[in-house]
Amino acid sequence: MRGYRNHPQLERFKRSASPLDAVNRYLEAVYIEADMRGFRFDRGKLSPYSTPITITVTTGQLGYETAHLLEKLRRRDSERYSRFKGVRMFNPHPMFVVVGGLSRGKALE
Repeated sequence: MRGYRNHPQLERFKRSASPLDAVNRYLEAVYIEADMRGFRFDRGKLSPYSTPITITVTTGQLGYETAHLLEKLRRRDSERYSRFKGVRMFNPHPMFVVVGGLSRGKALE
């Protein structure tokens, strides 16, 4: 098995009312973004999701993850970093409901 077993994002999905639907809803947006950028993404691995899913994320966590992503872009993709370096907080996936609060200090990888 490849990937993270205890990835912060995966932990959020596991705690949702319907983890499989949460993952599939999230990956649907990833597929759309990948397609717009010209990447190949095997949509056949996704299952239709039936349960409307929302997951809360705090403003602090979203800010923390934005800073983490910007740092990764700074190291890996200077052109994209230059385009986004002024962003204080990226918009979350539509399934995430942003609420006030602090970060738990775990970023997405």
